[in-house]
Amino acid sequence: MNTDLWLLLGLTIVGGGWFVVHIVLLMRIVKSKRFPPLTRVAALIPIATPVMVWMTGRRSLVLFWIFTGSLYFALWFSR
Repeated sequence: MNTDLWLLLGLTIVGGGWFVVHIVLLMRIVKSKRFPPLTRVAALIPIATPVMVWMTGRRSLVLFWIFTGSLYFALWFSR
């Protein structure tokens, strides 16, 4: 397999993982009672989701979101 195929495979796997982590963060906000219902809608903005989860105290999940996002963009710009 050539380099482009490996890059596509890596982007697919890391992007899927990043998407799953983002959905988990979003579900943490939806289930959280810390924010009023209208404020929870702001979690639909992708950059607001990890910030709101950080405020709930789930810092390890946010750090994993940052790691997978950084890895995705590093793969994206590696070509």
